Amino acid sequence: MSVDNAKTFSNYDYQWKRQITCMEKVLKNTLFYILLLLLFFPFLVFIDFLVGFTLDIDSQEARSISLREIKPNSDFEFFGGAGYTNSAEYIENEKTRIRTDSNGFIIGSKDLTPLIDWNAKIIFFGGSTTENKLIQEDLRFPYLVGQKLDRIKVLNGGVSGNHSVHSLLNFIAKGIPENPNFIIIMHGLNDLGTLTKTQSYWSGQIPTRNILLGEDYLHDEYNFLFLVLRDIKNRFFPNLWATVRHLFKHKAELALLDEFSDVRYLTKEINFEFLKKDVLEKFTQSIQSIIDISFNFKITPILMTQPNRYTVEDDFTKSQYNRVKQPLTYEEFCDIYFALNDVIRKIAEDNEILMIDLDKQVQKNSSNMYDTVHLSTKGNQLVSNLIVDSLIKTYPDIFSRQ
Repeated sequence: MSVDNAKTFSNYDYQWKRQITCMEKVLKNTLFYILLLLLFFPFLVFIDFLVGFTLDIDSQEARSISLREIKPNSDFEFFGGAGYTNSAEYIENEKTRIRTDSNGFIIGSKDLTPLIDWNAKIIFFGGSTTENKLIQEDLRFPYLVGQKLDRIKVLNGGVSGNHSVHSLLNFIAKGIPENPNFIIIMHGLNDLGTLTKTQSYWSGQIPTRNILLGEDYLHDEYNFLFLVLRDIKNRFFPNLWATVRHLFKHKAELALLDEFSDVRYLTKEINFEFLKKDVLEKFTQSIQSIIDISFNFKITPILMTQPNRYTVEDDFTKSQYNRVKQPLTYEEFCDIYFALNDVIRKIAEDNEILMIDLDKQVQKNSSNMYDTVHLSTKGNQLVSNLIVDSLIKTYPDIFSRQ
């Protein structure tokens, strides 16, 4: 090796060692700062806690209004789980398909074909009795109404657990922008459950049904690990999960939870007549609010009473009600529930709007309902025909059968 080559090699070797030394310094410094941060972070959290405790600083967490819906663009198989089968006399379908459009409304198979030239658009709002999650997607009554009427666009905004204030918020947030001609409202049981146990739509005592949400509103219902894994899934793998979720026997997240476990006894000390009057007044205010807003946006509201199997003499409904401890006797519960359907009748009469009285028109038996209030496949067919007939009779210039 020549002297020049030896010098060049020595220079390269020096440069290489210098780069290695610099990299080692950078790595050591980085590790030092990471370690310092890890050690300092718990101390900072502790100091923050002390500051908040000492100065009594109010929480500054982000809050939002609840939009209780099935996520937009969903497509998954639903397995009812014990939370459903334990309360049913029978289950027709062990699994069903749930699909929603880009706005979170439930759709059926033919809804995938855009209907451009329609005569009118209808949105149904309600709870699980409108949603019909355990019925096959093309046999739910909102979908059937759209199929039986000529050139009518129908959207299903029913969501399990939703009471009338949830539907009011959903109507404002995503119903009005759809520019519907009609909205059809069916509520009662979820309002009754919430108001008899907490005396308010806004109490915040039922975390899964809150109107006002904080960042940690589900922490009392799920363990920390579940929430962390769910956040990771939602942030980094939402599309992969949407693709493969049908491979898992997906159960409703809340199926095995008793949402009312902390509030079942809050009504014990309240006078029944006072409670009944309070429930009916608040339910009236909520339903009337939906109607008023509908009129303001030139949307025609239609009310429906809720079909059900509740009678004082019905052994099945009574046994289902008493399956868990309740704040009211079965007879007291029926008294208020029957009165809620009377409220719907009166509001419709006072506002001179169409009311479809499913409570009176749907026979109270297991053929029409597989549990106390949820329609069977046969019940859905019956209700769809009753709705279609009422619409055609009341609005013959708009509605006709296909």
